[in-house]
Amino acid sequence: MAFTDSYPTNLPNGDESPTTIDDLILATRKGLQQRLDVDHYFTIDASNLVDDVDHVGNHTKVTLDAPITTPTPLAGGETILYTKDADAKAELHFVDEDSDEIQITTGGKLNLTGTYDLEMNLSNTANAFCAASILCTAVGILNLPTMTTDTTEGNLRYNTDDDVVQFRDSDSWETLAKLATLATFSQMEVYTYVGDGEDTQEIDFQTSFEADVVLILPHTGNTGYGSWLKTDAMGANAYGFSGDGGYDTDRIISLDADGFTVGKSDKINELGVTYSYIALKIGT
Repeated sequence: MAFTDSYPTNLPNGDESPTTIDDLILATRKGLQQRLDVDHYFTIDASNLVDDVDHVGNHTKVTLDAPITTPTPLAGGETILYTKDADAKAELHFVDEDSDEIQITTGGKLNLTGTYDLEMNLSNTANAFCAASILCTAVGILNLPTMTTDTTEGNLRYNTDDDVVQFRDSDSWETLAKLATLATFSQMEVYTYVGDGEDTQEIDFQTSFEADVVLILPHTGNTGYGSWLKTDAMGANAYGFSGDGGYDTDRIISLDADGFTVGKSDKINELGVTYSYIALKIGT
């Protein structure tokens, strides 16, 4: 961006006439504000006074500079958001205080490669809605095949003719939901439960409602457990997205009036292991 006001860092230098100092100070202020205007909110009234003082200085956006190499936090508790080249394209990255780096974007969308092995802490609202978006944009995130002819039981596909996500039963394609309705849900709960190791365990929602969709995700530190999706069209079955996933019957057994029931598999009910889930009620 080309700036019309200069920002002299070497003036005043002690040689200027006192009568010009105010002009130099004014020029510096204008130059500084013009640069802050790139990402911050400023509004000046007709008298050159700051207007709307409650919002002046707030960020309107964040413009990140050209890609850099992975930075190292300088002190305990610091985290850094930045752009870095990935496959010759600037992508958004984050590094935490332990120098663990996460690539946030890839190819114009959220970087959810290996989503179903992610370590996700769903105890806060931001991650909850992020996780819900994983489910509600199933075609883009899961990279579902479109109109596949592979009729292996348990496969998922996106039926482009009817705009629906389907799973393969023993002898037919069953509709899970229309994408148009997946994007609208009237109730959502994101919470955790602890496996009890029994043959079945009923998980009660914190707020009472009957879910149409439940997605169980690996909790932080438990990335080997995979993720399991169930809709009310699946009967006693659920669909897994990693490892020994696919169509199975001892994962999410049922969607209940105010919760859901999981089976005996250690993938979703191992004694003492914490699991995260997203439950959605579709439509109104």
